[in-house]
Amino acid sequence: MNRFFPYETLADTVFLVAETQSVDGVQPPYDLLAARQSIDLSALTPPWRRVTVRMRVDLPSLGIRTDISETRVVLSLNCPSTNLRIGYPMVPGARLGSYVTDVEIEAGALAKRAELRAIVSGTVDGVANRYVGESDKWNIWISAPEVPLLTGDLPVRWVNFVGDDAPATLDPAFRSQAYYVDVTNDPPIIYLNDNFQDLRRLFDDAPRRSTTEKALREAHFHSIALGGWLAMFNASLGGLIRQDDGTLESPDTEWQSQVLRTVLPKVYPDLSPEDSMLRAYEDNASPHGSRLLQSRAFAAINGMLSATARLRSSIRAMEESL
Repeated sequence: MNRFFPYETLADTVFLVAETQSVDGVQPPYDLLAARQSIDLSALTPPWRRVTVRMRVDLPSLGIRTDISETRVVLSLNCPSTNLRIGYPMVPGARLGSYVTDVEIEAGALAKRAELRAIVSGTVDGVANRYVGESDKWNIWISAPEVPLLTGDLPVRWVNFVGDDAPATLDPAFRSQAYYVDVTNDPPIIYLNDNFQDLRRLFDDAPRRSTTEKALREAHFHSIALGGWLAMFNASLGGLIRQDDGTLESPDTEWQSQVLRTVLPKVYPDLSPEDSMLRAYEDNASPHGSRLLQSRAFAAINGMLSATARLRSSIRAMEESL
C-alpha cells in the first residue's frame, strides 16, 4: 500500500547495514550476517545469553535537506510470535550522515522470526516527529530460516571450501566453485565459498554501489536462488511415492512437501494441487515428460523469483551507467 504525506519525504533509500557482531562479548562461532539483510541466530548452541550487533544507517541526502530538522532515527524490532516490540534510539556515527546503535538480543526474548527496520523522523513545517523515511526490513532468525520463501531467500552459510568447515557432502572436485547447494540437509543450505576471491565483496551490503555493480550483484543472487530452487524441486520430486492403489504419498520431509506445494501449482496452473502432483510424478517417469517438466519448472521458478522484472531493472541500470 502506498503512503502519501503532505510534505516531501526521503527520496533515497535508507541503508541499514551491520558493522560488528558478538555473542556474550566474543566472536560468534559462525557468521551471523552471512545471509543478506538477516541476522541468523538459529544455529547458536545454548547456553548463550546475549547477541550484540552494531547496526548503522546511512542518510547521505539528509544533510542537504533544509526542510528537515531535529532528525531522529530509531531502530524498530518487532517479534510477531512473542508480541515483543523494542525501539533502539540511534546516535550520530563517525561518518557524515550516519547513525549507529547496538542491537542487544537476549536469549529467550524472541521466537521464530523477528523483523528489524530503521525509522527516520524529524521536524517538518514546524511539526516535530513527522515520518521522513524507513529502511528495508531485516529478518532476525531464531528458528531455522523458513523454506520456501518466495523472495528466493534460503539458509546461507559462508565456509571455506578447502578448509575443515567445508560441507561433508562436497566432493573435492567442486571446491573451486563459488557456491554449493546441499539438499541433503534438512532444510537445505546454500554454502558460499569463503575461499573464492572477492565473493564477499560482491555480496556484502555496501550502500554506495554503482548501478552496474548492483545489477551484477542481483544477477548473481538470482542465479544462486534459481539453482537452489531447482535442486530442491528435483530432490522433492524424488521423494514422491506411488502406493499400490495408485495414490501418491507426499515426501516425508516437510521442506520437500512445501517446495512441491509451492512450485507445482505454477508448473501446472490449470490443475488442482492433487492433480498437479500426480502429473509431475507421471511426467518425471518418462523421457519426454521429464524434459518438459524441467522446462516448465525453470519458467515457474523464474516467475517466483520475479526474474523478468529483475532483468528489466538490470538492463535499465546498465543503460543508465553508459
